[in-house]
Amino acid sequence: MNKTHTKISHIIKGNGDQIDAHIWIEDDGKVIDYEDKDLVKMSAYGTNKIVRKEFPIELQVEVLKVAMNIYKERKQIANWAKQMGFECGSGLSGENAGDCVMKAIDYKKLNKQAKIKIGSLGFIQKSGDIFYEYG
Repeated sequence: MNKTHTKISHIIKGNGDQIDAHIWIEDDGKVIDYEDKDLVKMSAYGTNKIVRKEFPIELQVEVLKVAMNIYKERKQIANWAKQMGFECGSGLSGENAGDCVMKAIDYKKLNKQAKIKIGSLGFIQKSGDIFYEYG
């Protein structure tokens, strides 16, 4: 897919509790995200040439509202699981590629100067086309 999403209705999935987008951090000019080698593994079209493309600001704000709800819900689930003696699994900790909501917001909470970026993540193919896996 050589195009990114441009409408909120294409990004919000499920019951409003999933997003088809990528979230990363920019901190002092540096991109804070999963290692490229881990992102490549997440896609059948993964290549070593990764592209991050921000959504327009208005769209980022709309997606951030949903992302914050996802974050709060997952943190609550992680807290309950911990109280019950379970370890956090994928989607709750931000440790694994694919948990970008958790990873980005956790980083931002500890680094107030950092900027959350929301948009598409893609891989440049041999043809020169970009396959956008997320967003």
